[in-house]
Amino acid sequence: MKRQTLILALALGTILSVLPMRAQVKAHRVLFAVTSPDEADWQLTANTVRNLISGLGPEPVEIEIDAFSPGIAFLKKEGPDANEIAKLQSPHVFLVARGNTMQKQNINASYLVAGSKVVPAGIAELVRKREQGWTYIKAGR
Repeated sequence: MKRQTLILALALGTILSVLPMRAQVKAHRVLFAVTSPDEADWQLTANTVRNLISGLGPEPVEIEIDAFSPGIAFLKKEGPDANEIAKLQSPHVFLVARGNTMQKQNINASYLVAGSKVVPAGIAELVRKREQGWTYIKAGR
């Protein structure tokens, strides 16, 4: 009887310890790198982001859109698609400007679309995100 009780307790303990792991749903984490100043490339990226969110449905998703080199133009408040870019922002979609690019192009953070985040070195951001399991997508054509 003691042996059966012990086996039952161990089995129940194993099941209860596994349940919380099964309940956790891993978020899809995707980083898009935008380097092109071409409006068609930006539109392609924006559409891809919307399609990703729609295609994953209710599954959790985190998206970071990193703009650097000439592509940083799309994060400027006065950029051609500033309103469209602002619409993409949500609690799960982040706009990121690379500090090195901003410095080289003499861009102040106040010139960026509201809510944009600045990281000092984009390559370091990319490496950290990849080490954390983020998927990397080179945006545009």
